[in-house]
Amino acid sequence: MNRNPFKATVKTITIEYDADAAIGEEMNTPANAARAIIAWNTANQNPPDVESFSVFGLDSRHRLISAETLTRGTGTQAPVDPRRLYRHLLAVGAAGYIVSHNHPSGDLDFSRDDLELTRRLVQSGRIVGVECHDHILTTPNGQWRALRQLQNTIFAL
Repeated sequence: MNRNPFKATVKTITIEYDADAAIGEEMNTPANAARAIIAWNTANQNPPDVESFSVFGLDSRHRLISAETLTRGTGTQAPVDPRRLYRHLLAVGAAGYIVSHNHPSGDLDFSRDDLELTRRLVQSGRIVGVECHDHILTTPNGQWRALRQLQNTIFAL
């Protein structure tokens, strides 16, 4: 009798992001926001080798009320449609928001395009009454940088 001496066992690990549990989490500091954003990217399976752009809707006390990945792009860019961003924020009744995107390269510097997009979002947010509180940049190794800490003037337009 020929019995196969090898035995295969498959174990699966599932990481889930409980959005309901995160609702109400305070994102009132860059560190709190970055922690929640990194957890969202991991659980939402945003690939670390592709830029993705997400928005986190906040209530008037900077508590999380929604999170959505708006776009997944290429290894070097993720196009953003401000109309889709504001449509989402207005639908959930957000008073403010934080945007985030990742740099698959690990570079923690905001590009010229990143800065210009943030300026446009801040300006249009003032028109529709939904304030942009920050833009958090993350990397595949868990590092992050908050634009407000680097260039507060963008948010003070």
